[in-house]
Order: sequence, then C-alpha cells, then structure tokens
Amino acid sequence: SISTPTTLRMALFSPGGAKGEIYSLNFHPSEMKNPVSVKNIKDGLLGSFFDKKFINTKGMADEAPDEIFVVSNIKAPKETKSFGLVFNGYIDIPETGIYSFYFTCDDGGVLYIDNEMVVDNDGLHSAVLKSGQSAMKKGLHPFKLDFIEGGGGYTLRLQYSYNGSAPKDVPDNWFKFTKE
Repeated sequence: SISTPTTLRMALFSPGGAKGEIYSLNFHPSEMKNPVSVKNIKDGLLGSFFDKKFINTKGMADEAPDEIFVVSNIKAPKETKSFGLVFNGYIDIPETGIYSFYFTCDDGGVLYIDNEMVVDNDGLHSAVLKSGQSAMKKGLHPFKLDFIEGGGGYTLRLQYSYNGSAPKDVPDNWFKFTKE
C-alpha cells in the first residue's frame, strides 16, 4: 500500500536474466476532481500556433501565438518544419471514475487536466508514448495540452481508457471551449 508521493522504477527480466527497459512511475495521492461550471460552452478546443522552434514546451510560455484557431480534436492545423501548439479548453468527462491518458508525441508534449500535469512527455525526441491518470467526477474539467515539433515529421496522439478499459482515441464531443 502506497500513501505518500513515490517514484517506482521497474523492469522486466527474461528467464535467462536479460533486463528490459527501465520504467519510472510517479505516484502521488489524489482526490477525485470535481467538475467546473462554465457558461457559453462551444464544441472544440482553442488552439494557439507558434511558428518557431522550441526545445521544450516551456519555451512557448512567454511567446505570442502567430495564429489562434478552433479545432475539434488534438491535431496540427498545418505542417511547418518546426512549430509549437497549445490547446486550451475543457474535457467533458462522461462518467465518474479513473481515467488513464496515453500521450504519444514526436517531439514533445505535456498534458494538464484540472490544472495539474497528468503526462510529461516533453523535450525533443522521436515518437514516445507516456501515460498518466486522473480521478474525475462526471462533467467539465479544465484541459490544456502543449506540443512542440523540432523538425523532421511529427506524431501527436491522445488516447484514454476508463477504469482499465482498452485505450481509445478521445472523441471530438469530449472537447469544449468558451470565449470569455
């Protein structure tokens, strides 16, 4: 039983003793997150496009976007050699429970839900899948996804599972935004 913030490191070993990749899991206890009440809600997410190369997602924090747009899901509006994207809005959770999120990206990205980091897959790297969990009550939860592409092609995919189900793409109708 784990009740305090802990990092678990694990690896698989073959019967002959060969060691596989080492995985780190960061655990921190969390309460079930309550939904927020939002007016003037619309379908989709607000996207901000940065036509510039970044070495990590933090580099976008002090920059003004080159373009702002609305998308139905997590996707790049156009391809350029190097760019950054920030998606903001809400995720409409259909049932109370524990949700796992699987974020595959090349280059880097970070997923925030309820203003907490859920998946940290930041930095310049090839396509890597990382995951995290959030316990949420049914309803709208603040959502933000940052993504950078440093050149050479990109991968950007967000999936979820509910209470241990098989991973699926997050449906378009889960994403909402408001222009306040």
